[in-house]
Amino acid sequence: MKFLPHNLSARHLVILGMTVTTLLLLLVGGLQWKSGNDFRTSREWTVHTRTVLLDLESLLTCMLNAETGQRGYLLTHKDNYLEPYHQSLASIYDQIQTLRQLTSDNPNEKIDLDRLEVLIKAKFGEMAQAISLEQADNHTGALQIVDRGYGKSTMDEIRSTVRTMQESETKLLQLRDEAYQRNSQINSELSVLLTVLGLGFTIAIVSFFLLRRFEQMHEMITICAWSKLIEFEGEWLTVEEYLTRRLHTRITHGISHAESVKMLKLLEYEKLRKAAEAA
Repeated sequence: MKFLPHNLSARHLVILGMTVTTLLLLLVGGLQWKSGNDFRTSREWTVHTRTVLLDLESLLTCMLNAETGQRGYLLTHKDNYLEPYHQSLASIYDQIQTLRQLTSDNPNEKIDLDRLEVLIKAKFGEMAQAISLEQADNHTGALQIVDRGYGKSTMDEIRSTVRTMQESETKLLQLRDEAYQRNSQINSELSVLLTVLGLGFTIAIVSFFLLRRFEQMHEMITICAWSKLIEFEGEWLTVEEYLTRRLHTRITHGISHAESVKMLKLLEYEKLRKAAEAA
């Protein structure tokens, strides 16, 4: 059945559609794979930046707890006030090391962490000196260390450095969160497009087989009136051969039950007719 111009059949058109759809599926599938990787990467960087911000806040809290514990001890001379100080001292350098690992990709953060570590060592040195004097019952000397303001200015610099790092990480978080949202949107759109193309490919396949069957059903056949043979793909076949090859029909040379009953009735009728003629 050829109903399209330039000898282009519907089946050829469907095959062309299947080919184009397949290429689009491969293209969109590749894009979605890349988009999925970008989406996962942006999500990981977003989580990473939030972790850095939380660790910076934790480090600053740790320093404030140490300072509060030291001053509480100087005021009361009770050892239980030093618990926050000792806990902070035990964990602060591990926190710095963790932050170094998390920010190893950022040279500016490395500089800030180097400076921050120097300030923290200076602050703990100042606090340790005051605590030692207090433990030696030199309360006046301990208060003089606190009153001279060196510890306060060091703590202010620690706060300032931490805030600078937090501001830098907050800007990164905004950029990475935007990338995460953008990649999420692209990934969702590509998933929808891939689903539509998959549906189109399925329709194209179904259409191909339906059109093929339709063309087979409507194809004209040539029958030789003299030999009663049918032309099929350049060969002349008997009706039985044609039906078998074309329609995969199962043909038997046995007689059906209905025909056998009909023949028996005819034979019985013929027998009765001959008996009547003989009488």
